[in-house]
Amino acid sequence: MNGPTSLYSLSSAALFEAGLITAVALALVLAPGETARATERAPLPRGEQIAGPTFRPESLAGRPWVVDFFASWCEPCKAAIPHHAALIALHGGRLGFVAVSLDEDDAAARAFVARFPLAAPTLHDPTGVTATAFGVSEMPYAVLVAADGTIAARFAGEPYPRLAEAAARLVDSGCPDLVEHATKAMGSSLALRICPAGREPAAVQAAIAEAVALVRALERLWSTWVPESDISRLNRAAGGPPVPIDARTHALLARSVEGSRKTGGLFDVTFAPLGAVWKFDTPPGDQRPTRLERVPTAGEVDALRAHVGIDGLELSPAGAPPTARLARPGMAVHLGGIGKGAAVDAVVALLRNRGLHDFCVQAGGDLCCAGRNGQRPWRVGIAHPRKKGALLGSMSIGDAAFSTSGDYERFALIDGRRYHHILDPRTGYPAMASQSATVRVKSATDAEVLTKAAFILGGAAGLDLLVRAGASGVIVDADGRRWSTPDISLDAP
Repeated sequence: MNGPTSLYSLSSAALFEAGLITAVALALVLAPGETARATERAPLPRGEQIAGPTFRPESLAGRPWVVDFFASWCEPCKAAIPHHAALIALHGGRLGFVAVSLDEDDAAARAFVARFPLAAPTLHDPTGVTATAFGVSEMPYAVLVAADGTIAARFAGEPYPRLAEAAARLVDSGCPDLVEHATKAMGSSLALRICPAGREPAAVQAAIAEAVALVRALERLWSTWVPESDISRLNRAAGGPPVPIDARTHALLARSVEGSRKTGGLFDVTFAPLGAVWKFDTPPGDQRPTRLERVPTAGEVDALRAHVGIDGLELSPAGAPPTARLARPGMAVHLGGIGKGAAVDAVVALLRNRGLHDFCVQAGGDLCCAGRNGQRPWRVGIAHPRKKGALLGSMSIGDAAFSTSGDYERFALIDGRRYHHILDPRTGYPAMASQSATVRVKSATDAEVLTKAAFILGGAAGLDLLVRAGASGVIVDADGRRWSTPDISLDAP
């Protein structure tokens, strides 16, 4: 749909084919276009909560709804038809509609309903039971119902401009009972934001506790600051026999090997020996951004770069007990460039398994958002690489992961030059083509791999890599110019 004129020309069939409208359960579950007759049941309460047999709150499916009362003898109702059609087209599946006709279900009434392009199920209420329950005072009459089943607003007479404004506010409102939890893990911040959508608070808190425990368990497996972690033991045994490891470590190392292959070696977890001279890694509790105090010599870098190479990481085949081996003495692995993304993906899987569908999980610069923040999408901001506390821009996100790599968190300024922690495996030195790179893709693990490679390449070459990988992204090059894939559009900060 392009332009406002098309809002008034959509037929019911076109709306249903576009998947914009779904049916709502009334006295029974209605298929699109079906009608049902209201019977003499106990009237609905007139209080703030909708309940009862005629209109069931569970039919709201987490969306706000408009309940519209009309009749063939009501001239203002006829005039309101295009306004409601426009409202449906504008909000799509985020706003539901049910039409309540006060006519008898006869041929004349059905003919009028056929002209009513709401693409919504219609309840015939000739005795006025439903109208009385909703407190209909004059025609036309509309009730705006929040996603939790409470009445948000009533509109009588000719309410449609005010209804449109109120519906827009309700559709765009955030989760009213958002649960947030923040802590530290994996040397960075860990944040969870969950929209419970009716889940018991105790169940949500239990899921959060499980998620934090899971991340800490993965940290114990993967951190080089934990002496008996899988990675620490693997590094100590470099050049020796295979080392038994946890299946999750094996899976992540396999993803790392695949990531290196897909990026032409730009992503490489065996860069770790270079950390001995670049000293960007800091131990837990150390607030310094880096331990680097001098620029290493070319000889120092070249000597250590000889120990870098993903070909030296050997993994046991699928089906065998999980082991890993570093083929040459002096080799080492560091999962700092992929571990947080993998942890985010693990938490996402856990939360979904616990029946949660609307949440954001963030670990440092890696995040994944699922579902919606109440009636609006989740919004994410991309940090400006040169203006601390400012945003480059923001965008809506749902069921996707983001990862950002930049030269502005862990760096040292030495002799007027910025040296940061994202090393180019081809040179052994910090990559200098970019200030930041942000990647959007389905998996946070994949996003971490791709954002490192895009950062190293920078500009057009970085975008080309993302497009080939089926990802989207934004790169700020070394000169501060912004490069974006065609499907990324940032809102002004």
